Amino acid sequence: MAVYGAAQPEVKEKFLVELVQACRKISLPLLVGGDFNIVRNPCVKNNDKFDAQWPFLFNAIVDAFDMREIEMSGHKFHGQISKRCQLSKKLDRVLASTEGEQKFL
Repeated sequence: MAVYGAAQPEVKEKFLVELVQACRKISLPLLVGGDFNIVRNPCVKNNDKFDAQWPFLFNAIVDAFDMREIEMSGHKFHGQISKRCQLSKKLDRVLASTEGEQKFL
Protein backbone atom coordinates (compact mmCIF):
# COMPACT_ATOMS: atom_id res chain seq x y z
CA MET A 1 0.00 0.00 0.00
CA ALA A 2 1.36 3.44 -0.92
CA VAL A 3 0.57 6.40 1.33
CA TYR A 4 0.94 10.15 1.36
CA GLY A 5 0.19 11.51 4.81
CA ALA A 6 -1.30 14.86 5.66
CA ALA A 7 1.23 17.63 6.28
CA GLN A 8 -1.27 19.84 8.13
CA PRO A 9 -1.68 19.02 11.84
CA GLU A 10 -5.45 19.52 11.70
CA VAL A 11 -5.90 16.54 9.33
CA LYS A 12 -3.22 14.17 10.68
CA GLU A 13 -5.76 12.40 12.88
CA LYS A 14 -7.96 11.69 9.85
CA PHE A 15 -4.94 10.30 7.98
CA LEU A 16 -4.04 8.00 10.88
CA VAL A 17 -7.63 6.75 11.16
CA GLU A 18 -7.65 6.00 7.43
CA LEU A 19 -4.30 4.21 7.77
CA VAL A 20 -5.69 1.96 10.53
CA GLN A 21 -8.83 1.21 8.51
CA ALA A 22 -6.79 0.35 5.41
CA CYS A 23 -4.41 -1.91 7.36
CA ARG A 24 -7.36 -3.75 8.91
CA LYS A 25 -8.80 -4.47 5.45
CA ILE A 26 -5.57 -5.91 4.08
CA SER A 27 -4.82 -9.49 4.98
CA LEU A 28 -1.22 -10.31 5.74
CA PRO A 29 1.44 -9.92 4.43
CA LEU A 30 1.48 -6.15 4.88
CA LEU A 31 3.85 -3.69 3.19
CA VAL A 32 3.17 0.06 3.54
CA GLY A 33 5.42 2.73 2.08
CA GLY A 34 5.48 6.40 1.23
CA ASP A 35 5.59 9.85 2.78
CA PHE A 36 3.81 9.58 6.11
CA ASN A 37 4.56 13.23 7.01
CA ILE A 38 5.14 12.13 10.61
CA VAL A 39 8.50 11.62 12.27
CA ARG A 40 8.82 8.60 14.55
CA ASN A 41 11.28 10.08 17.05
CA PRO A 42 13.42 13.20 17.55
CA CYS A 43 16.61 11.66 16.15
CA VAL A 44 15.20 11.78 12.58
CA LYS A 45 15.17 15.60 12.58
CA ASN A 46 18.08 17.98 12.33
CA ASN A 47 16.72 20.39 14.98
CA ASP A 48 15.38 20.23 18.55
CA LYS A 49 11.71 21.01 17.81
CA PHE A 50 9.65 17.87 18.43
CA ASP A 51 5.93 17.41 19.07
CA ALA A 52 5.42 13.89 20.46
CA GLN A 53 1.64 13.65 19.85
CA TRP A 54 1.66 12.39 16.26
CA PRO A 55 4.75 10.18 16.59
CA PHE A 56 3.20 8.54 19.67
CA LEU A 57 -0.01 7.69 17.78
CA PHE A 58 1.86 6.66 14.62
CA ASN A 59 4.20 4.36 16.57
CA ALA A 60 1.19 2.84 18.36
CA ILE A 61 -0.28 1.96 14.95
CA VAL A 62 3.03 0.47 13.77
CA ASP A 63 3.15 -1.65 16.94
CA ALA A 64 -0.52 -2.65 16.75
CA PHE A 65 -0.03 -4.12 13.28
CA ASP A 66 3.29 -5.70 14.30
CA MET A 67 5.22 -3.81 11.62
CA ARG A 68 8.83 -2.75 11.59
CA GLU A 69 10.53 -0.06 9.58
CA ILE A 70 12.74 -1.23 6.73
CA GLU A 71 15.99 0.70 6.81
CA MET A 72 16.71 2.74 3.70
CA SER A 73 20.14 3.51 2.38
CA GLY A 74 21.29 6.97 1.41
CA HIS A 75 20.59 10.27 3.12
CA LYS A 76 19.39 10.37 6.72
CA PHE A 77 16.92 13.19 6.03
CA HIS A 78 14.50 13.22 3.09
CA GLY A 79 12.55 16.46 3.22
CA GLN A 80 13.76 20.04 3.23
CA ILE A 81 11.08 22.54 4.22
CA SER A 82 12.52 25.55 2.36
CA LYS A 83 15.83 27.00 1.19
CA ARG A 84 15.65 29.72 3.87
CA CYS A 85 14.91 27.25 6.64
CA GLN A 86 17.42 24.41 6.59
CA LEU A 87 15.10 22.08 8.50
CA SER A 88 15.20 18.50 7.30
CA LYS A 89 13.49 15.40 8.62
CA LYS A 90 12.84 11.82 7.65
CA LEU A 91 9.23 11.45 6.46
CA ASP A 92 9.53 8.70 3.84
CA ARG A 93 9.59 5.13 5.05
CA VAL A 94 8.58 1.55 4.33
CA LEU A 95 6.90 -0.54 7.01
CA ALA A 96 6.41 -4.29 6.80
CA SER A 97 4.78 -6.98 8.87
CA THR A 98 6.93 -10.05 9.50
CA GLU A 99 5.12 -11.88 6.72
CA GLY A 100 5.44 -8.89 4.40
CA GLU A 101 9.16 -8.66 5.03
CA GLN A 102 9.63 -12.38 4.31
CA LYS A 103 7.56 -12.27 1.13
CA PHE A 104 8.62 -8.96 -0.42
CA LEU A 105 12.13 -8.23 0.85
